[in-house]
Amino acid sequence: MKSFYEFDFNQKINKDAFSISQSEVEFSRVTEGKTIFRQDLVTYDCEYTQKTELNREKPTIIVPIRDNSNLLNMTIQNLQDKNVLNHCDVIIVDDRSIEDLKSIVLKNNMNYLRVDNDIGFNFSMLNNIAAKICHDKKIKNIILWNADLWCVKEEWLETIIQKHISHGSYYFLT
Repeated sequence: MKSFYEFDFNQKINKDAFSISQSEVEFSRVTEGKTIFRQDLVTYDCEYTQKTELNREKPTIIVPIRDNSNLLNMTIQNLQDKNVLNHCDVIIVDDRSIEDLKSIVLKNNMNYLRVDNDIGFNFSMLNNIAAKICHDKKIKNIILWNADLWCVKEEWLETIIQKHISHGSYYFLT
């Protein structure tokens, strides 16, 4: 079980390639009534390609994915077919893929973030790094979206966004 010990998001991301490091504390085992923890410094090397300018007034959808270009193509097609892009901007977060997801994302005029590390999958960190980019660009709302999530009707997405805003479940940057 991992818990995050230290993480600094104060650095401003103002370039296409950057690294973010965090100290992770991992519960190792219990031996003779003693709990043993291990602490490691993990570095996430990132490449951000902005294809479209993020609009402060629109929510930004963050979609983590690894490989599976077929699923990515279907997800992007669904976002286009249901006019999601009229209501939201999109950042596709590539988690160490071997397949060339970048060309698919850029061909479809979406923003691309690649995150590489040596420890493996960390869903929270993938979302946090994309959220940091949104924060630096003063985006008011983000939506965490799994790659296998589908928008059935455009009206449903509009309703969800409006309910989210009307209930004060948003974050305004000052």
